Amino acid sequence: MKKLLIFFLPAILLGCDSPAYRNPLDVAFGDPFILHAADGKFYMYGTSGDIRGFRVCVSDDLVTWQKGDVVYDGNASAWGTDCFWAPEVYERDGRYYLFFSANWRHNPNGDLETFRIGVAVADSPSGPFSDPVSYTHLRAHETELHL
Repeated sequence: MKKLLIFFLPAILLGCDSPAYRNPLDVAFGDPFILHAADGKFYMYGTSGDIRGFRVCVSDDLVTWQKGDVVYDGNASAWGTDCFWAPEVYERDGRYYLFFSANWRHNPNGDLETFRIGVAVADSPSGPFSDPVSYTHLRAHETELHL
């Protein structure tokens, strides 16, 4: 018993004084994605239950977050209808590309799900992102896209 106490006592004592970081965020995000952009800030995007599209939260330190605006409005989507899920944003050559899944408006067979991978483009990580004039909507199993 004495050996166990000697072994666990330092761990218990060190564990009691360890700082704990909590950054509660009043945002209902599923599928969160964080981009560390060229401007040095962190941008978090996620699936939101309260809007059709995506909003962003911004942080300088990954601890303190500011709730941002809607960066992609699914109501204005030229092709998506609903189920705007799982956004990811990538920076390339000074532009920002938002990839996400959504149900496609074109549904000639009356399928329950018509998921496609969409892409929207912006000049800033804080948006607004808009659909390109023309591109091919990828089915979920198609993974190669040349930008």
